Formats: sequence, structure tokens, C-alpha cells
Amino acid sequence: MDNWKLVKIGTSQMQRKIFFNLQKEKKRLEGLGFDPAPKRLAEAFNTTENQVIEMEQRLGDWEPSLDQVGGDDWKETRGDFMADDTELFDRKIARSQFQELFNQKLQEFSDTLDGKELDILENRLLSENPHTLQAMGEKYGITKERVRQLEERLKKKIRSYIEEQIPDLQ
Repeated sequence: MDNWKLVKIGTSQMQRKIFFNLQKEKKRLEGLGFDPAPKRLAEAFNTTENQVIEMEQRLGDWEPSLDQVGGDDWKETRGDFMADDTELFDRKIARSQFQELFNQKLQEFSDTLDGKELDILENRLLSENPHTLQAMGEKYGITKERVRQLEERLKKKIRSYIEEQIPDLQ
């Protein structure tokens, strides 16, 4: 049942019961001369009308094949029109070059720093496991709010330095 359609159809016990028995129950009711309306089917399954209607809609939907030709005179299939999320080669190169340039400029910027600012840059902003504001504050005998303020000021300095060094960034 999980693989019957692209989207999982029945997840609860009641949905599975309706999924496997809906068509049989419809045929049985028609054979007895009754109209297999959702209300009557819901009574037969001891569930709500909404669940029966929802399952009928799910079972009635069909998924088109991606190999199906798009139109009468077309050679392309539906799959040919699917979006391709692969990154283009030139964009990969551009992103890589930009990353190298950014890292170089960030290194040049960090060479101009000393003391607390350099420590905040290395141990808060660039670290894989950044120190907490509290830990940084205890290290320098300042409050964590002051560390946060220094960090914000440092971010603004970095931003203006990078914008100055790489004008095409924006």
C-alpha cells in the first residue's frame, strides 16, 4: 500500500480499512440496489463521511508517467520539462572563486585586529563550536551584553571592510 502511489495513501488503521475495502463495498451496495453515497459508505466502515470522501479523491487521482509524450506532435516527454536542480559548472566556479576571495579578504581583515576583537572573530564568529557570550565575558571580565555589543560592532566593521574591498558584492 505504501508504494501503490507516489504519495502515501493510508496511514491509520481506518484509512487502510477504507483503502482496501472501498471498491468492494461500493460494488456490494450497487449489487444490492443501493446508491454507494459517502454517507452510506461511512456507515458501513463506521467512520466519518469526510474520511470516505478523502479516500475516494485519493484513489481517483492518477499520476501521469514522466515518460509520456507531452502532446500529440511533441517529441519531448513530461520528464523533459522537469526542473533540473543541478548547479551549472560556471556558477560552481564563480561561487568557488568568490569564496576564495572572501576568505582572503577576511584573513586580511583579521590581520588588522588584535585583542578582544580577534578573539571574538575566531572564537565566536568563525568557530565551528563558538564560545558562549558568558564564557567570553568571563574571560575578559566583562558582561555578556558587552561581548554581544563588541560582536555586533565587529560584524559592522567586517561588512564595511568587505563592501569596500569587493565593490561588486551587492
